Amino acid sequence: MGFMARVVLVVISLTVAVVLKQYRGLTAPLPVPELNLKQYWGPGDVKQYKEDTSIKPFKVSYDAPVIEKLRTKLNDVPTLTAPLEGVGFEYGFNTNRLKEIIKYWRTTYLDKWSERRIPAGTKVLPLLLLHGWPGSVREFYDMIPMLTTKSNDKDFVFEVIVPSLPGYGWSQASAKKGLSPSEVAIVMKNLMSRVGFEKFYIQGGDWGSLIGNYIATFFQSNVLGVHLNMCSVNTPLSYPKMFLASLRPSMFVEEQHTDFYFPLGSKFANIIEETGYMHIQATKPDTIGTALQGNPVGLAAYILEKFSTWTNPAYRNLPDGGLEKYFKLDSLLDNVMIYYLTDSITTSQRIYAEAFASDELKKEIDRIQTAVPAACAKFRYELFQQIDWILKDHFTNLVQSNHFEDGGHFAAMQLPEVLYKDFVTFIASLQNNKREINEKLIRQLTDLPHLAAPLEGAGAFEYGFNSNRLREIIDYWREHYLPKWITERESHLNRYPHFKTQIQGLDIHYIHVRPNVDQKKTVLPLLLLHGWPGSVREFYDIIPLLTESDEKEYTFEVIVPSLPGFGWSQGSARVGLGGQKMAIIMKNLMERIGHKRFFVHGGDWGALITDMMGTYFPENVIGIHQSGCGVIGTLDTWKTMIASIVPWMFMEEQYIPYYFPLQTYFKEILLESGYMHIQATKPDTIGAVLVGNPVGLAAYILEKFSTQTNRAFRMLPDGGLERSFNLDALLDNVMIYYLTDSITTSQRLYVEAFSKRELFAGELERIPNTVPTACAKFKHDVLHTIDWALRGHYTNLMQSNHFDEGGHFSVMQLPEVVYRDLVQFIDKVQLINVADTICRMGLTLSSISGCFHVAAMGLLARVCLVLLGILIALGYRVYNQLSETPRVPNNIEFFEYWGPEGGDPYGDSLEVVPFNVSYPPEVIERLRKQLYDSSSLPAPLEDSAFQYGFNSDRLKEIIHYWRTDYLDRWDEREAYLNRFTHFKTQIQGLDIHFIRDKSDTVVNPKRIVPLLMLHGWPGSVREFYDIIPNLSNRTSDKEYVFDVIVPSLPGYGWSQGSSRPGLSASKVAVIMKNLMARLGYRRFYIQGGDWGAIIGNLMAILFEKDILGVHLNMCIASGDPLTWGKMVISNLLPNYFIEEQFVEFYHPAWPKIAELILEGGYMHLQATKPDTIGTVLQNNPVGLAAYILEKFSTWTDPSNRDLEDGGLERHYSLDALLDNVMIYYLTDSITTSQRLYAETFGAAEQARSIPIGY
Repeated sequence: MGFMARVVLVVISLTVAVVLKQYRGLTAPLPVPELNLKQYWGPGDVKQYKEDTSIKPFKVSYDAPVIEKLRTKLNDVPTLTAPLEGVGFEYGFNTNRLKEIIKYWRTTYLDKWSERRIPAGTKVLPLLLLHGWPGSVREFYDMIPMLTTKSNDKDFVFEVIVPSLPGYGWSQASAKKGLSPSEVAIVMKNLMSRVGFEKFYIQGGDWGSLIGNYIATFFQSNVLGVHLNMCSVNTPLSYPKMFLASLRPSMFVEEQHTDFYFPLGSKFANIIEETGYMHIQATKPDTIGTALQGNPVGLAAYILEKFSTWTNPAYRNLPDGGLEKYFKLDSLLDNVMIYYLTDSITTSQRIYAEAFASDELKKEIDRIQTAVPAACAKFRYELFQQIDWILKDHFTNLVQSNHFEDGGHFAAMQLPEVLYKDFVTFIASLQNNKREINEKLIRQLTDLPHLAAPLEGAGAFEYGFNSNRLREIIDYWREHYLPKWITERESHLNRYPHFKTQIQGLDIHYIHVRPNVDQKKTVLPLLLLHGWPGSVREFYDIIPLLTESDEKEYTFEVIVPSLPGFGWSQGSARVGLGGQKMAIIMKNLMERIGHKRFFVHGGDWGALITDMMGTYFPENVIGIHQSGCGVIGTLDTWKTMIASIVPWMFMEEQYIPYYFPLQTYFKEILLESGYMHIQATKPDTIGAVLVGNPVGLAAYILEKFSTQTNRAFRMLPDGGLERSFNLDALLDNVMIYYLTDSITTSQRLYVEAFSKRELFAGELERIPNTVPTACAKFKHDVLHTIDWALRGHYTNLMQSNHFDEGGHFSVMQLPEVVYRDLVQFIDKVQLINVADTICRMGLTLSSISGCFHVAAMGLLARVCLVLLGILIALGYRVYNQLSETPRVPNNIEFFEYWGPEGGDPYGDSLEVVPFNVSYPPEVIERLRKQLYDSSSLPAPLEDSAFQYGFNSDRLKEIIHYWRTDYLDRWDEREAYLNRFTHFKTQIQGLDIHFIRDKSDTVVNPKRIVPLLMLHGWPGSVREFYDIIPNLSNRTSDKEYVFDVIVPSLPGYGWSQGSSRPGLSASKVAVIMKNLMARLGYRRFYIQGGDWGAIIGNLMAILFEKDILGVHLNMCIASGDPLTWGKMVISNLLPNYFIEEQFVEFYHPAWPKIAELILEGGYMHLQATKPDTIGTVLQNNPVGLAAYILEKFSTWTDPSNRDLEDGGLERHYSLDALLDNVMIYYLTDSITTSQRLYAETFGAAEQARSIPIGY
């Protein structure tokens, strides 16, 4: 033992020395990168450019016709879809509240448009105020007079320079890719030099905070001081520090302020729920921008949602979103007006894409320390907060960090005096001046759009974010959160040291917190990685636990980076920055800081990236701790299926509900991952919808913090958000996405991760990860994988613990639990490292029990053989069980009522009434005006075609044709739509529209065959216009003709939508059966595609004796594991199952699945949040066309994405395409049509166990 004690002592000493060396390397600051101060961002060739160095006065002035045109638009708002009964903002922006705001905007605000002014004042100290998204220079209007006027509380005043960021408001947008926040920082520095100030102060929030931080990092000799109300850094130590702090928050933060940062689970949950806008704007900014541009109602809804939920998370529960608790509608509408009048919503959102582009993220700017005096104002309800321990890793001269018990993300607008006082205090301490206003977000949250009412009798969050709850959150955001943004929330975000550094061309932000501990303690480097829609804010409550001294023999140096394209880390300007490439960036970031070896922890994307780091760089990663372990390889899927038969053989009985039954598990995944689908396929589209739309962004993000924390929260009126998190933490997270305009660039990660360029998860599992790994499994997390499957990839899975509480955002919700689990794992790894070191010194296995992996191999082999035999037997049994066909339900309700509340369930009129497609000229002229107002769409980025959504150049051509050619011939088009006979009849409380066409020349009834033709989405009855004559007319090749019946599905076109939840595909099948019975046909044929194929198939199953035959052009059966098993087997040996010339229709499987994922994002979104996306598209013809026609491009041929025109006219005429769009526009049916997705993939429908896959 004496010898062993000496050996252990030597090993420990060596380990401490190595770790100390690594720590010093990790914490070593990076140099400021070489900067191109003359980078050209304008259109054309830089060689033809000569810069105009003059400074010209500019006045905000718009002619009366511009304002009257807006008034006309606001006065011409069609009927918005009513919200479901009993909901606030849970399903998105409540349309009832939106109507009130639109009325005020039209009747009160615009009447006093000429009164909007900004006061002037004395100017002494130069101050650069930087806004963010969805704000503008308007954010600072209440603050400017305080800054420029002499007062008793200060002996100085400011000369204030408030630029519109490039692409925002009246500032020109870049014509080239790459104008990221770090490049904007250079532009802003050059602006100050042009104005005549080489030294100046900075105040900023949102993007302004990030850009101000970059300026203070790049130009430290020019910046006298930087005051930020959203301080954050993303360093390799940020997340570990946050995690450590969450274990014992009081060691890092004053007790009364710990809830600003912790628990991490609730904080991260709020961030994820509030940052969906950032994801879509970081991936599909042009598509979502198109949906918002020229659409004042949708724009207001999208922006003002942020002013509600980001001011106070509790405002989600208020019917009015709490917008006017702190903000005036005038202020909010001022901000919306800037985006509307300048047509800058799309270009403003592009900064998200650029910020998360690979070139920007490679810069790793947060790893560059800045000695510029810094101050952070932390407001309680800010979306994202970081403790000072982290902030000081970047802001090495953090002289002020104040917490404020009230206020949210838009503190400058919500609490301008509070923010002003904090700023002046900071300047006074420096004997200088500094100040920031954050009015933009407050205005947005005050000016809520009209949200669709939730469906009657639906669970509060079953259809997306309940609009009633959303109003409450917006209200809290505006009235409580934002007032304390400057004094509290921003300070909270700046509580830790933030840094930026350039890695691989990208400015990478990170928090870096070094522990203040006794030198005798071992300091372990820990990289904490967040996911989406989270951010570094998730780790604020855990960092103190990780970095503050306790009974452990070690502590952590925490590095918490913002992933590229997230928060303050620059997004890639090029295609291809997926999880694999991010793993490389994160590894390079750790090396830049000075750590060659380190621990990692991650959840969501952070879990995948940490896995990749361990798989690709096992020599660098000491250990991996994840709060969401998952593998999805083919073998792993089969293991899970086998385990589902006898789960007790693979896990303790009390943990079986974590994984099984598989049907329930997969249904939950499908229900909650719609966002993933659309973000993995159309990130720029959904990003354009969310960017500049704080309300929509909050709804999009906070919904995740509700349902992914506990699925039961869907049924709660408040979404259960405050049961696990405080609204300040949630809004902190949303604020990060909002302020950094990173929703689109963050969402692009999904596209890249599931692209052919990325080593997709299904392939990653084939490479063993030998790094010691631990999995923390929280009961209500979205994804769980059994250990048997995990060990196929994680060959050194040392720890797998289950927790009966907690969900997807565990580090925010339960930071102390995550901390304890992490420490337990670290203890094991430390012990193994000691033992392995001793082994390497030459000691035998018999003498050291700590040498692992050999003694148990023989026993393990025998156990595996026994299990293999058991699994073969069980596999055969499973196959037999899966091969059994479920019974058709015998409780079909043929007279279930779907009409509005108060109607007579048995009062259907049996009359079939002729119907004519006819709209008055004023409706068409209104549309023409809307199309005319959409002419200023931003230009697409160079060489992007349709890869980031609908190309705006092509869209302009289509809109021009629509307005000038198509509408000029509307009488002709209307007559064409009426070429067949239209009818309406009442079925189960709904007015059902249908077309009927049959030949009058055939008198023998035996020669007339009834045929029901069913369309899908985003189609309509218009799909069948070219085929109907061939079917209904007699020809020489057939002795019969068809009596063709083509109904509009309920909620589509001229068919009434349900007022109650539950009208799923199987229920629609019953309605269609009743329609045919009403027309006198008991037996008939069916043809259908898309939803029509699914509904037709269901009819053939439910009414087998009545269906003579069913012809489908989209045949699918994917609802059971056996189907997937057959697909896997056929993929291995395709020639045995398919004729050789057709193999490429189905295989190889991964490209097909990747394509399905790429193009199925719309489905996921519509299956979970139909009311949110519906509100954005309704009364928005340009956005509606882009959203629908994009499907006609890429769903016709995937290669059309690479064509500048999208290939639309290669197969269709524009008239036919626009006919279809017109049906959705004229009937205001986009929202109700999308609800079919939510109903069909809902729990009630899935529980019916109809033997067909959807």
